Amino acid sequence: MLSYADAMTITGQDSTDEMFSALRAHFSDEEIVELTTHVAFENMRSRFNHALRIEAQGFCRLQKSDASA
Repeated sequence: MLSYADAMTITGQDSTDEMFSALRAHFSDEEIVELTTHVAFENMRSRFNHALRIEAQGFCRLQKSDASA
């Protein structure tokens, strides 16, 4: 399920049939739409905050990957 959110979030990635099959094993179509809405909203909020230089509040501390360093 996280791979689906990652695919929505990481530029250049796309959701796959396998991801949808895994989601359908746990969620209805309506629930998948709701999940997609929440992930999309968080992505929009992240871009909005970044554009306005709103700093993170420290609720989630992510380690930087080698690719972003």
